[in-house]
Amino acid sequence: MIWFGSLQLRINPLLAVLALAALTLAPSNCSGTSTGGGTPPPGSSPSPGGSHPLNAASRVLGAATCPKVKDLEGVFTKSSQMDNYLACLIPDVEQWIDAVHPNTPHPEGYYFIPQGVTGNDGACKYDDATLAYCPGSEKVYFGEVAVWTQYTKHGDASAALIMAHEVTHHFQRLAKMPPATVPHEQIRYENQADCGGGTFIQFATRKGWLNVKDDIVDVAGTLLAAGSAPGPKRDHGSAPERLAAFGLGAVGAPPNPLRSCNRYVPEVPLVQ
Repeated sequence: MIWFGSLQLRINPLLAVLALAALTLAPSNCSGTSTGGGTPPPGSSPSPGGSHPLNAASRVLGAATCPKVKDLEGVFTKSSQMDNYLACLIPDVEQWIDAVHPNTPHPEGYYFIPQGVTGNDGACKYDDATLAYCPGSEKVYFGEVAVWTQYTKHGDASAALIMAHEVTHHFQRLAKMPPATVPHEQIRYENQADCGGGTFIQFATRKGWLNVKDDIVDVAGTLLAAGSAPGPKRDHGSAPERLAAFGLGAVGAPPNPLRSCNRYVPEVPLVQ
């Protein structure tokens, strides 16, 4: 039993796995499948002539190219290729945005931060370990080291979940949700973003983009690893809370499962 203020949720974290598996076992396409393991290898930083500059964050689309393969698992062997990996995921996330939050502005862009690069867009700082949405600039940042760790440790569906999580923060900005003033107030916003990530996984599954048997393992591993430990400065959900929030979105009712995520911040609906 997990409690969110006055809201009581009883969700089996495996519910999302079972429900999504029941939807389809279709073979994957560009969004890929399952897991690997490792850390950024020596010498994996970008080399001159690569698809992105060496000294700045660069917009992914237009600078990187998605390889034409059906499964992204094991395709990329260097962290400097992670912008190409992201280029495979962004079009799918953009389709999801139009499906669950139609007629709304998309994020300003999705930016890749090469290894060793740090910067500031005037609203937010970023570096190669960043995985974040910047409300002030409406940009989504993906650091090379952080994405490579997700790809090698949790699998090729992990960054798609993270991207949808960060885009849900964009939806929160558009809804003009009041910012948290102390760390624990942020938890419900983060749980809502995990719920949004769950709706993307449902959308991708219905589209036949995922290998459900593998990709749900990927996203579960990502959420479990990202769970926050108890403490007064905690600003993200615990592992069970994050899994429950993901599950709520993953089995959200049609025609728009994102509405199921409204319960985290009921006074300001994420979507009507």
